[in-house]
Amino acid sequence: MSVSSTWVFLNFQGWPAVLTLAAMVAYIASALMRTAKEGVLSGLFGLGWLLHGLVLLADVLGWARPDASVRFGFGPALSGTVWLIVLLLSIESHWVPLALVRRLWAAWGVLALLVLAWVPGDIVLNMQSRWVALHLAVGMAAYGVLGAALMHAVLLHMAERGMRQKLTQPAVTSLPIMRLERLMFRLVLVGFSLLSAVLGLGWVTAHQYLQAWHWDHKTLFALLAWLSLAMLLVGHYAWGWRGVRAAYWVYAGAALLCLSYMGSRFVLEVLLQRTVG
Repeated sequence: MSVSSTWVFLNFQGWPAVLTLAAMVAYIASALMRTAKEGVLSGLFGLGWLLHGLVLLADVLGWARPDASVRFGFGPALSGTVWLIVLLLSIESHWVPLALVRRLWAAWGVLALLVLAWVPGDIVLNMQSRWVALHLAVGMAAYGVLGAALMHAVLLHMAERGMRQKLTQPAVTSLPIMRLERLMFRLVLVGFSLLSAVLGLGWVTAHQYLQAWHWDHKTLFALLAWLSLAMLLVGHYAWGWRGVRAAYWVYAGAALLCLSYMGSRFVLEVLLQRTVG
């Protein structure tokens, strides 16, 4: 028996288990170390993010499975969303101070890796058509961008509440409220565009494989999320919706989008333990 085959971590074994544990250690070190230089902490966080991405690819693309099948499901969806949010916030941190937010997302990175190891992808995907892969990739991008928008909405909400209570702004960010709001709406606009593309690609793939648009709870919640974000953008640009009101619309859109795929997969794969796509 090889040394690598003795490594087992939840449902991962071999080198994916080693990479998972290494990514978790890097995330935890970047969050808990207090005396190290900022460059060292950023490097550890980046290492955790890189290893996290490799584990995610190994699971989705089947690099460590004998059949090398391409699979997806609740674990990869959640883990991929967190990975993309971490990427966006890391890029943004080069221009704006988000050190404490980075610590928060290091914790989320550890949680996402645990979920991925606990509930790896179980749905065998039909990758014969390029539309399926594109639909999946754009969908994950939409989740990641809107997740980052949700993070900014929370920060905006906290900052406005602090101002109304005549307190200093929360320590999680020193950004002015106006800048937080601009960043949030830019992310919402990008996420709305990606979600529109996801729905369009879903229509294409449904007609390609099912010969008709397939109505189910995932489609319904995705459309409701799209409508919520559309109302927010119309309200902002036409009627000047801002601040906490806008943040609530972001909360609603993000919650509906989460229910559309990840929520349904959580019920089927975790609660009901079914793997039918």
